[in-house]
Parts: sequence; C-alpha cells; structure tokens
Amino acid sequence: MDCVLEGMGRLEKLLELNFNNNKRLAKLPECIEEMKSLTRLDVGGCDLDCVPQGMRRLEKLLRLNLNNNKRLAKLLECIEEMKLLRSLDVGGCDLDCVPQGMG
Repeated sequence: MDCVLEGMGRLEKLLELNFNNNKRLAKLPECIEEMKSLTRLDVGGCDLDCVPQGMRRLEKLLRLNLNNNKRLAKLLECIEEMKLLRSLDVGGCDLDCVPQGMG
C-alpha cells in the first residue's frame, strides 16, 4: 500500500479517489493536500483514526466519505474550511466530537 500512496501527490488533476473498504489504509498521506482537483474522496470502511490537516487545501472537494472508520473519533476543524463540500458521510464512526460550526 505504501508504494501506491507515495506518488499520489503528483496526481494533481485527479478528480475522484476511491479507497473504499481498504482495511489496510490506516492513514491518509500528507501529500493528499497536493491533489487540488479532487472533487470526491471515498475512504469509507478503511481503518483511519484521523484526517490530515492538509485536507483543508482540497478546496474543490464536494463529497467526502469517511463512513465506517471505527477508529475515527474526531473531525478536525479543517473540514469547516472546505467551502464547496456538499456531502460528508461519517455514519458508523465513533466520533467523540465534531468542529464547533458543524454541531
């Protein structure tokens, strides 16, 4: 999995990225912030425990699926900065808190 994630930052024009149900994905790489054209990111059913701060740079992101990431306990404030975000799925996560503006 690491070899796939290493070069992802070079995919600047990629619109959709789907890692759905990939139990081996425990962390999104920081280089995801370089994928500025992403409109849809699906990491539902993975093993994520956090969302990287760099995701705030995904200004074109419309849909973010984080559902069924059982270890995901907190959404960072960077989610609020995604002004175009229209769909956020966190069903099945064990969230302790959400950013103040979302609650």
